[in-house]
Amino acid sequence: MAGSTAQGLYDNLMLDLMPSPAQMTDFGIDMATDRDALMRAYQRGIRNGTITVEMLSEAVCDGAKLSKLVGMKVETAWDDLFIDQITLCIVQDGEPEIYDDDEDDDEQ
Repeated sequence: MAGSTAQGLYDNLMLDLMPSPAQMTDFGIDMATDRDALMRAYQRGIRNGTITVEMLSEAVCDGAKLSKLVGMKVETAWDDLFIDQITLCIVQDGEPEIYDDDEDDDEQ
């Protein structure tokens, strides 16, 4: 799925077409203060060969990776979501415990 949005963004910007809503979300264009500047940064990198489809696929939905790729601040709607889904491992007395916030639900 990510590969198809990366390929789609690449193709659209290479052809000077507007990205789809999914592409705009996955690559942070929808959240940019200056959408045109961010699209130009992607387009410039794509057209001069410094941004490839593979690079876009690697960085899709990751604001920090996308920021490095285009050389300007990028935030995506997915940035906070991925952090919230991480399973936390808490080490107490040298033994790791897996934190599961749904644990209380199972006991009822």
